[in-house]
Amino acid sequence: TYVATGVVVVASILLALLYVHDWKLIIAVVAGLLAGIAIGFVAEIYTSSDYNEVKRIAEESQTGHATNIIAGFGSGMKSTALTILVLVTVIAIAYFACGEYGDNFCRLPYSNARIRRSSQQKRQKARRCRHSSDPWAEDF
Repeated sequence: TYVATGVVVVASILLALLYVHDWKLIIAVVAGLLAGIAIGFVAEIYTSSDYNEVKRIAEESQTGHATNIIAGFGSGMKSTALTILVLVTVIAIAYFACGEYGDNFCRLPYSNARIRRSSQQKRQKARRCRHSSDPWAEDF
């Protein structure tokens, strides 16, 4: 996992600097990779017998089926909450690092009709999308 992460970091640095000429994309990529490692670590904590969470569920199963289900359900909720917190944090980091690249999404061609539009119409539509509070508000 760590070797693959290192390869992707090096490749994203090279590609971002050669093609996009911007460091902001590297921040988003590294944040996403670190999120993947963090989510894997959270999954390891809540599923490996080396950690206290699984041992606690095993102890709860000694008293009966219901307590085992309740302990497992509670453990699952905690692991999900940690995963969601990691994802929300990384999405925020990526958005604040390179949020303006979302504007370029509005300028991508979606159909042949959109490709045939004049360049002036394309610029007007891109300008509306960029200054709109909702980038999906554009009509296709």
